[in-house]
Amino acid sequence: MDRPRTRDEVRRLVARELRRDVHKLCWEQMIERGLVDDVIYDPDWQEVLRYLLKQYRACEEFVRQILRDGLAREKSEREIKAKPSGDRRWEALSLLFKRKAGMQKGIRSFWKAIRAPLSNPSEWLDKVTSGTDRVIEALVKSQVRAQLVEEESFRDEEEAVKYFDELVEAVKDRYGLDSFEAHLFLLQGVWPKEVPPGRARIKYHPQFPCLDRLVLEVDPCLREEDALRLYRQVRQMYWREFYREKSRAGRVSDKGYELVRFVLEEGEGLTWGQRLEKWNERYPDGHPWHYTYDTNMARDFHRLIRRIVGMSYKRFMQPNAVRPGPLEEP
Repeated sequence: MDRPRTRDEVRRLVARELRRDVHKLCWEQMIERGLVDDVIYDPDWQEVLRYLLKQYRACEEFVRQILRDGLAREKSEREIKAKPSGDRRWEALSLLFKRKAGMQKGIRSFWKAIRAPLSNPSEWLDKVTSGTDRVIEALVKSQVRAQLVEEESFRDEEEAVKYFDELVEAVKDRYGLDSFEAHLFLLQGVWPKEVPPGRARIKYHPQFPCLDRLVLEVDPCLREEDALRLYRQVRQMYWREFYREKSRAGRVSDKGYELVRFVLEEGEGLTWGQRLEKWNERYPDGHPWHYTYDTNMARDFHRLIRRIVGMSYKRFMQPNAVRPGPLEEP
């Protein structure tokens, strides 16, 4: 096996050893730490390559653990980012923020306490699994978030572990990162190549699919067509979700609205037969909203409720209503 002479050759060699393509963020970290260039220029390059593979696998496991465990607390949201449209401004901003974040006293003292970047970040991450007592303590100390970034707050690893979640939130808030990026930066020194010009996220309501929302956050400099493209992407992502397949409300017609209003406001306590009789007094034979059978009236009402709220009317009205699971009927 000949020594690789370029970064691309090293990447292909690593991918061949792994029998899969490399993860973009982990590969960028290997480059930033100088391990890729060491393979190219070190006389004992094969030994360096073995070390690179070990460090790369540790980074991949770390990424998997963040996505699986560290971000499990954020199941109520999903996010996509707008792609830069040829404007290097986003990359220049990222360089500036990376330098600024790396100079913050709180972050530097955190790195000193845990000796980052970590060779086995997934093992360290196990130590910071969120505990109720630690979360409560962080919430009580409302000043913590600001202090962590500005002051030399960490004397040792134990103290760093104690406040890690708060530091992640501080970095997210201050520099516009998501949780995944904040974890990578604090534990591995990896910073995104560009500040995203826009983000769009799906905010899932914990109980009712009808209160799900698409949230867009865009730079004022983002072009209108790019903002529209971002909205279309997140909307398409949302409608692919399994539990929305049978609850696509779409447009509610005048008749549909009037049927719901009538049943809820005027038909309370009545049987469907009584509702039909009262409805047809208002909409007699020949009117397009007239019903011949009470079963058809009840069917239309319940179908419409399912479409609007994503679950049956009976389930929706339960005090402890929950949104349907993946294998449940809405």
